[in-house]
Amino acid sequence: MNYTIKNNSYTATVSSVGAELISLVSNKDGRELIWQSPSDKYWSKHAPLLFPVAGRLKDSKYTAGGVEYSMSAHGFISKKTFVLKEESDSTLTLVCCADEDTLSVYPFKFRLEVTYTLTESGIDASVTVRNEGDRLMPYTFGWHPGFALPTEDGQDIEDYRLRFADEVRSAKWTPLQHVCFARPYAEDYPLKDGEYVLSESEIYANDTMIFDSVGNSLTLYAVGHPYSLNLSWSDNCPYLCVWKEPANGAKFICLEPWSGLPGDGETDENFDTRAMKRLSPDESESFLLSMSFTV
Repeated sequence: MNYTIKNNSYTATVSSVGAELISLVSNKDGRELIWQSPSDKYWSKHAPLLFPVAGRLKDSKYTAGGVEYSMSAHGFISKKTFVLKEESDSTLTLVCCADEDTLSVYPFKFRLEVTYTLTESGIDASVTVRNEGDRLMPYTFGWHPGFALPTEDGQDIEDYRLRFADEVRSAKWTPLQHVCFARPYAEDYPLKDGEYVLSESEIYANDTMIFDSVGNSLTLYAVGHPYSLNLSWSDNCPYLCVWKEPANGAKFICLEPWSGLPGDGETDENFDTRAMKRLSPDESESFLLSMSFTV
């Protein structure tokens, strides 16, 4: 089921599956701001939520409490059906809780509450993760929004750049190893005038560019084009992943704040000792993401 909320400036559509934002349209000119694949040869998602892992697990397996479990990339929450908690003209809240299916692959009782609120300049999103069990709950959370890049005026992907806060001149970059796992150390990555120019070849060669030490806000823009995106997120997602489908025809970019990184692909995954978020029983944590557009 899809839910639609609307204000004077924007119309948003959210799917009950994964509580995924699947469309954000400017009422001013009908421009779609979230990626919509024109064919099945490109990435078919829009802005999935990642939980209880972000990235892949070694051999798609992990242990918790001495028991082995299997889990696919980015966890399972994007495939779960959420139920409506509250809805108004411009705000929507959906909820998903642990069930028999989730407990078979992730033995922790959780509750995710997702709220979308339209603003005059875009949309704000929040996800609150709550531990409803009786033991410490390990997890990683990640945002994965794909933004449509306007190219009708002759711009292409590499005309776009990410401008970070003025004081950011050098980022930390974590290369991947074994295709999709994080190396256990980061490297310095110089930014020219506090900006990262989108480079398809660099993104493809590295699968994903993972930055930290860039703050928690950025502006996506192309010189000479009126479109821009101001993206900001809460401090509890210190990593920014930059990814896109490896084809120039896919005119989008994913800008993904994550709370943690994948493992190294060599060490067996043990959620009892792995670097992850952890919630005590009855404890919760909220993750915020704000998208503000000029169109």
